[in-house]
Amino acid sequence: DCVAKIVDLREQINAEIDRFIDYKQEAREIISVCEAECITLISKRYFQFKTWESIAVDMNFTYQWVSGGLHQKSLSQVQKALDEREVKSNE
Repeated sequence: DCVAKIVDLREQINAEIDRFIDYKQEAREIISVCEAECITLISKRYFQFKTWESIAVDMNFTYQWVSGGLHQKSLSQVQKALDEREVKSNE
């Protein structure tokens, strides 16, 4: 009985991992239409899990610009890409 539960849990975990990999690929496709510096920021923050301070140093920008202005610009570009994608899927 325990072995069957372990096998079921393993299958569930593998299915979730596959789903998360698909989500990550979809996210990469969405951000691919953004400007280069926005792609860099999004990748470092949301895929590599770097801090704002680390990203600022890596990109040679101030903390304030990275965590505020550039982040907002990046999110706006992602939202625009999502909106365009939704319009295309509804056509």
